Amino acid sequence: MENDGGVRRQIKCTLPSLPPSHNRLYVVNHIQRKVYLSDDARRWKSKMMLLVPRFDIADSSLLRIDYVAYYAWLHHNGKRRKLDASNFMKLLHDTVCAKLGVDDSRVSEGSFASVDSVGEKVDIVMTEITEATWRAQQ
Repeated sequence: MENDGGVRRQIKCTLPSLPPSHNRLYVVNHIQRKVYLSDDARRWKSKMMLLVPRFDIADSSLLRIDYVAYYAWLHHNGKRRKLDASNFMKLLHDTVCAKLGVDDSRVSEGSFASVDSVGEKVDIVMTEITEATWRAQQ
């Protein structure tokens, strides 16, 4: 964990697999008019929450989440894979916020990137944005 005078605390972790894409997150029950997390999304979230470290932030603080998704950009036949790194954002944010016990509306900043890689993983950096910091930016 890093701390630059109490203004910027952050913690890093690595998740060993990619979340399901946003396109596969939900199941819609049209009869009950309800939307549920898909089984794949629920399983992934449950497993990955165990790997996200505790990171207590003040009730008045906001949260920045930056992540880098590592995966092969090409299929074995050389054609580009149709994975959209930004589609991982919703479930990543929900998973981190559930572990930290904060509402995902407190995620106010962040970035994403992808890296061509043989193995799949996600590196995450969570940064506390204190009230003093976000008020000074206004």
